[in-house]
Amino acid sequence: TMSDASVQGTASAGVPQGNAIHIANTLTNISNAPITATYQVTPTDGTCVGNTVPVVITINPEPRGFDDAPVAAICSNASVGYDLDANIADTGNGGNNLVTGTTYSWVATPNASITGEGSGTSSTINDVINNITASNQTVVYTVTPTNATCVGDPFTVTLVVQPEPKGFNETIF
Repeated sequence: TMSDASVQGTASAGVPQGNAIHIANTLTNISNAPITATYQVTPTDGTCVGNTVPVVITINPEPRGFDDAPVAAICSNASVGYDLDANIADTGNGGNNLVTGTTYSWVATPNASITGEGSGTSSTINDVINNITASNQTVVYTVTPTNATCVGDPFTVTLVVQPEPKGFNETIF
């Protein structure tokens, strides 16, 4: 059996000698530094009980961003200019400040009323969005942060894209 304040479980009885017992818990670390969990493993065989041995597991942090909706409106034909590192660094809104070494994958949900939205892997979303309508349009980016091999939960960035003012040629007689 193993126990920790946050982890509980038992190994099946009669595990043959030399076989590994796999601890299959999903442990999540949303801080910005590695943490450990300690399992206390006590081998038993029938009525024979062995010495308890601590097994220490290091849980590396995953980057954590927050849904940012809506951010300030941008004009049509303007660059988005959204800084994903700033999102992760904003601990007041849910980020965990795990910026160093974090990479991103992002993709916009298609909107037939705008052009220029896309996908990318940079730390800044720099799409140039063109609103082809006469009213405000919304574009939603889904962002997945990764630090080393730890993938964070996806978060969204929602932008309002204002229409481009349109003039017309007029001939006066």
